[in-house]
Amino acid sequence: MSLVRQPSLWRALGRGLCCRCPLCGKGRVFPRGFRPQRCCAACGWRYERGSGYFLGGNEINLVATFPVGVGAYLVAQSVLGDGVLAPLVGGLAAGLFALAFARPARALFYALDCWADPLRPDDDDHGSSRDWTGRRTDPFPVGSVCLRLPPELNLEPRSWPQQWPGTPSPRRGSGRTSAGPGPGPGASGW
Repeated sequence: MSLVRQPSLWRALGRGLCCRCPLCGKGRVFPRGFRPQRCCAACGWRYERGSGYFLGGNEINLVATFPVGVGAYLVAQSVLGDGVLAPLVGGLAAGLFALAFARPARALFYALDCWADPLRPDDDDHGSSRDWTGRRTDPFPVGSVCLRLPPELNLEPRSWPQQWPGTPSPRRGSGRTSAGPGPGPGASGW
């Protein structure tokens, strides 16, 4: 990835509306269709830096589509009167706008993410950082903010009991399960 200066908010949003890379403005986010490229061909910035990044674009599209549909319904109701056609016109306008705005909405979210959570020199290609020991610190993505869990909060998997109290346990030697509660704390099922 080449060194590119961090864009201002308005420049990043303008590039997002044009479906260009929000960081450099040269690469195209969508070559064709609704599927974005993995990263910018010009600067190498990764568009989806975590799982579920498409949801931000969907939310922007939903928030923008709702007023368009309501406005189209109100205009159609004032022109056509009360009837079956006004809701159909509003729904059709909302559906067409949602399809037309799907690509710019996702690119706008990439632009907001580029501005709010800029890349740091120690980021790898997945958007996560490495700490001073060289170990990868996996961020827990929430929107465009990465929360890092404190190290004293140990969330390592433990050896959980194989059988929870109150659930049927299989009888030894038979393929059937018992109808009563599972074995107690002193039984071999724990």
